[in-house]
Amino acid sequence: MSIPRATVRLQFHRDFTLDDARDVVGFYADLGISHFYASPLTAARPGSTHGYDVIDYDAINPELGGYDALVRLGEALRVRGMGLVLDIVPNHMAASEHNRWWRDVLSRGRASEYADYFDIDWESADPELHGRVLLPVLARPLAEAIANIRVVDDRGELLLDVGAGRLPIAQETLEPGAIPADYDDRTRLRALIDRQHYALAHWRDAATRINWRRFFEISDLVALRMDRAHVFEAVHRLVFRLYADGLIDGVRVDHIDGIADPRVYCERLRAGFARTGRHGAPYVVVEKILARGERLREDWRVDGTTGYDFMDLASALLHDASGASALDTLWREVGGEDSLATTVRIARREIATTSFPADVDGVVRAWSAIEHALRIAPQPDAATMRAALVRVLETFERYRTYLEPGRDDAHERAVLDLALAQATVAAEAPVRDAIVRLGRRLIEATREADSPASTLLRRFQQLTPPVAAKAVEDTAFYRYGRLISRNEVGADPAQLAIGADTFHASFIERAERTPHAMLATATHDHKRGEDVRARLAVLSELAEPWSECVKRWRMANAKLRITPAAPSPADEYMLYQTLIGAWPTNLGTGDPRGLAQFADRIEAWQLKAIREAKLRTGWIDPDAAYEHACASFLRALLDPAHTAVGELDDFAARIAPAGAVNGLVQTLLRSTAPGVPDLYQGCDRWDLSLVDPDNRRAVDYSARRDAALDGDIAVLASHWRDGRVKQAVLARVLHARAAHAEVFAAGAYQPLVVEGPLREHVIAFARAYADELVVVLAARGIAGWLDRDTLRMRASHWRDTIVRTPHARMKFIDVLTRRPIALDHAAIALEEAFETLPLALLTRAT
Repeated sequence: MSIPRATVRLQFHRDFTLDDARDVVGFYADLGISHFYASPLTAARPGSTHGYDVIDYDAINPELGGYDALVRLGEALRVRGMGLVLDIVPNHMAASEHNRWWRDVLSRGRASEYADYFDIDWESADPELHGRVLLPVLARPLAEAIANIRVVDDRGELLLDVGAGRLPIAQETLEPGAIPADYDDRTRLRALIDRQHYALAHWRDAATRINWRRFFEISDLVALRMDRAHVFEAVHRLVFRLYADGLIDGVRVDHIDGIADPRVYCERLRAGFARTGRHGAPYVVVEKILARGERLREDWRVDGTTGYDFMDLASALLHDASGASALDTLWREVGGEDSLATTVRIARREIATTSFPADVDGVVRAWSAIEHALRIAPQPDAATMRAALVRVLETFERYRTYLEPGRDDAHERAVLDLALAQATVAAEAPVRDAIVRLGRRLIEATREADSPASTLLRRFQQLTPPVAAKAVEDTAFYRYGRLISRNEVGADPAQLAIGADTFHASFIERAERTPHAMLATATHDHKRGEDVRARLAVLSELAEPWSECVKRWRMANAKLRITPAAPSPADEYMLYQTLIGAWPTNLGTGDPRGLAQFADRIEAWQLKAIREAKLRTGWIDPDAAYEHACASFLRALLDPAHTAVGELDDFAARIAPAGAVNGLVQTLLRSTAPGVPDLYQGCDRWDLSLVDPDNRRAVDYSARRDAALDGDIAVLASHWRDGRVKQAVLARVLHARAAHAEVFAAGAYQPLVVEGPLREHVIAFARAYADELVVVLAARGIAGWLDRDTLRMRASHWRDTIVRTPHARMKFIDVLTRRPIALDHAAIALEEAFETLPLALLTRAT
């Protein structure tokens, strides 16, 4: 059971505990799930809604029920023949007073036994931070905030109450017998603060002064030195114990690109699991975003990624490339002047210089130290080095390289060389020369372990991932809006669509290289739900009518603005896409309460979107007037008294049926392609969620338990808006996956030839193992032919379109409709196979 057959991702927090999960074991077992895939379960900051802010790696979160509740869940899973995969967070912890390790560092500084656990630069160039840790936790500069800082007695221990929490005071800095009243005087209090192993600072100082690595730019998440063996062991003790005790069957490694040396990390992880003595090997997948053309490294020896790459492929397959020209034109007309490449490059430069200037300076200092030691003239000055590094960060197309000190790697050197060459294009001579010089120093680090250049290499390779993530996913994707269904984590929006041949080629390779990688179409980090993307993909088929609608709406809705400048044309266009993409299937214009609830969700999305774009407003310096005007415009759009809401409802209804079929096709592909299908909680029915926290809302399990999974698929399809048809399709495919386990776990992937007038509208492949054969058939790009109420196409549309099969005489049954499907001269007639739904899963009839 170490390799899951199918997983379900569950988000745990104090309102959905391990005992709550035990109550839904039966539901997911009946659906066909083999493993729960849990969000982090280790002790996290009190009230955490996600578990990534770990405070204790040795304990199961008491808010989730603790270790005993995990044991109870494990027993319930085993009764149903199921297992558990655990999300682990080795890269960072919460920089919190609740974190014993961090608290000890604040209290004892470099003398703490945990001082080298965290990625702290104790030799900062900032004199105030030499041997100290910056704590950017104050709402105002220290000179102003000190009026509200006080010393308090907490059960005999004196602490600094800074408003954002209580901080330890180093014992050696206190006067003998001191009491809080001794520090009523602000001068004495300031002197006490200045003697601590940390430096209190305004939260705005974090980007420019931080002397420890954060998770991205989040200043209350501190990175760990996972490259140090003793730190690794301390972080993974409980994980190995849970595996040894049979409570987990494997792990999902969060943000592996943040770890200094992922290969060594994975090697240690495998060794730790092996030491437990448990038979077999654990299931290990890593959260990794692969750039176009990038492959997961084989020497990590993991089962694969967590599925962003599949999400991209499945989505691109459902888009129509013929709509690109019209969508490009529309985007330019609504103010999207820059290409995606330009948008990304600008965002990378902004993020590097505004969100990570201290990290950039840290790389430059490490580089400068090497140059000074070598004394090779002429030497670039710090400003030129900084400009060269930022130039590299601007043009770096992958998340990072994986060069290692003392280990030559021709492939990674080639990746770095290409990135550096791109950075030098059009660069001024001094910067160009510095870029070349930087490349030499990075490569020199690979020639021997523990060389001075190894620090430079580590810092450089740990800087490129957060710059990429924040610039691309969390900035550019909110600025570039040609079609936002392609603006998803792990996707390349420049590539609107792919053809069947590209899809097939990818999965032939996946079947050979990573047959057990996760297959995801929704995650806790997605920008919009899987069925929002599936519905918006229909716009690529209807690009011209969509363009006409948008132009009409922009003119007609101008009167709804309270100021002409808000929302911007691009923000308005992306708002329309979001509205029709997420429009609930049961929402009508005569439902003011439903419209108000929908408006609340969209307003929360809109605020996050315009702040993430960082153009008219932002998280650090929000423009209240712009945000208010955008919210006012949205509320007016969704006011039943205005005609705008009716037009939005009509267009959403026009594309929703084709979007639903896309959603069913996506579900079928995820559950049959090579890999382990992952279901994100709640996505067994329509997933019209938006970015977090919207995609982490509670799941209504009561309605799901009452669903008849064995009902007539045609009847369910005629009521498709309630989502039961998706649930039934998923259950039937997953049960077929269980019945033909070897085919899906180890079977080859065989593209099938499609012939006839609609051959470009069909994706067809087989999974084959020994003498077993399973055939997958799905339609795409059929928006203009669907019946809106039944999701059917007239059979005559498919006349003369056939799929060739490897066997001439095999008898099939469609798992979805439970109808026999006859072969005619080794061909499947789609007129018959798609009679009920434009998708089918065929298995050998018994």
